[in-house]
Amino acid sequence: MNFEIDKSDQLYKYLQNIGVSEEQIEDEYKTFATSGLAKISDIKKALADEVYGNFGEEIDEQILESLLPYYLDIKNIEAVKQNELKEMLQKYFETKSDELAKTIISSQLTKVIAIAYHFKIKNPDLIIEDLIQVGNIGLITALKKYNPYTKLNFDDYIAYWVRNEIINEFLTEDRG
Repeated sequence: MNFEIDKSDQLYKYLQNIGVSEEQIEDEYKTFATSGLAKISDIKKALADEVYGNFGEEIDEQILESLLPYYLDIKNIEAVKQNELKEMLQKYFETKSDELAKTIISSQLTKVIAIAYHFKIKNPDLIIEDLIQVGNIGLITALKKYNPYTKLNFDDYIAYWVRNEIINEFLTEDRG
């Protein structure tokens, strides 16, 4: 694929400002170009779609800006199809494989972003990065406790445990 890097593009400037080398920036652009996300506005739109798809709320541009570095880190993780996820969950339930756990957790990180975004909208004083970090603990808990042989939907189970972890963390913090 032949493309030219626009050095005035926000994505280029952002990557340069955080210390990414010219070579790495070129690799990022190639990745974005092959997935159709060649500009920062396209990446923001993909992130907004993820958040909106989960909650159907108005999108806050400032919060999206703060989520962008994290989303850039995880957006290239290969998605797992529902039928593959079900098989992986069953295999993890039986084997407790660390490698399988890593794959499952990685494939579900955007759900944590969406839930953290929802909490940030409702509680502007909370820090989005903290919400994501605590939410990731909830995601890990969900995986460890989930039994794929029940009729519970894994997405709902994740949402419960991520929300539960966030609520408990910030309620405990307020009490102390």
